[in-house]
Amino acid sequence: MTRGKVAALLGGGPSLPDQLKHIPPDAVLFGINHHASRLVDCDYIVFNDLITWEAVKDLPGRKISRWGQDIRWPAKRGMISGVVALEYVLQAGFDLVILAGFDCYQTGLYFYDIHRALPRTEPLEKQLSYWPPDNRVRVVGGPLCAVYQQYEKHMKTTVTLEITQKKTVHLDTRRSINFVPGRHVLTREAADAAIAAGIVKETKRKMK
Repeated sequence: MTRGKVAALLGGGPSLPDQLKHIPPDAVLFGINHHASRLVDCDYIVFNDLITWEAVKDLPGRKISRWGQDIRWPAKRGMISGVVALEYVLQAGFDLVILAGFDCYQTGLYFYDIHRALPRTEPLEKQLSYWPPDNRVRVVGGPLCAVYQQYEKHMKTTVTLEITQKKTVHLDTRRSINFVPGRHVLTREAADAAIAAGIVKETKRKMK
């Protein structure tokens, strides 16, 4: 079941290490090719080029491709792997999809090889045209903000939830939230953390 869950698609651009800090701790992680696996164990790895199989076959996470090593997804040959992953998670029914580390080769190659010469790519406008608009998709930052709403703005949207117990929930190694019982207006990030911790009476989200 994916309803009520968050999917995070992780590219390999120079922005990924910083943008990873904004991903909710309970998000289902989809790594694009082998890049993000240098930083985190992904739940799924999506690729659309058979030559990439050698780089991903031994990595943690179920593999999604048009060849069906674990999950077959009938993407067209030559389609950008990030778009393949996006089509998959939207079809799977995730309520929210967050994109991180997608720089469209505007600021460097990969986060671990930033000084390597950039490949000859299509103009940015052409690259952006491959990404299908959908109101479930947010982007942490970068060029894809031209297509999707920025996630930081989405996080500021408030959610009303009833907290059932006193509990401290850690968002990451540096941040935590102290919840107390009662009905509260929370940021989306705090609401996601409370739901993941199982300390809410209801999960119906009322947006302001």
